[in-house]
Amino acid sequence: MKRLSKIDLKESLNEMEALVLQNARKRIVQGFGHMIRELESDRIQILMIREYLSKSKRQGVSDVIKKIAVILFVLMVPSIAQAQATSTNKLTIDQGAPDLATANSYIYKYYPDNTNTGIVITMVCTGVATPFVCSGAFPAFTPGAHTLTLTASNLAGESAKSVVLSFTFVVIPSAPLNPRIQ
Repeated sequence: MKRLSKIDLKESLNEMEALVLQNARKRIVQGFGHMIRELESDRIQILMIREYLSKSKRQGVSDVIKKIAVILFVLMVPSIAQAQATSTNKLTIDQGAPDLATANSYIYKYYPDNTNTGIVITMVCTGVATPFVCSGAFPAFTPGAHTLTLTASNLAGESAKSVVLSFTFVVIPSAPLNPRIQ
């Protein structure tokens, strides 16, 4: 077995690190493009802070600290990331009810894109205690950004609308047809 020198070992480690980073970058670009855009936005904001600090050296320290505190607060507020949904996903909610049978007896409706007309969706609830977890097939939408709210109803009436779920609907391509050799 050949003995590696420290230089050879360091070069091998550097090559492995470069390959790992390259592979990680590919995965990030492919699956997490939105995260890259958010990170780039944060980097730009940090550069703006640095520029501001270099320009404000002549100002009073308390003014600079106040402005930095405001900027940091804005940076720490998490950005709202939109989930991606496809027709193969499930729409899942937590539903309060006295028991599982009652949760399953409710009529659930979803209201797409701030409409006033609800569309009935079949939900199946599971669990042993409230809130019960209820799931149904994710409704079909056109590709793009959408919102929906949900309600539950019974003979007594319809609940208030849920909080808004924002998502991007993505259509999965159909399978290629008629493969052949020509």
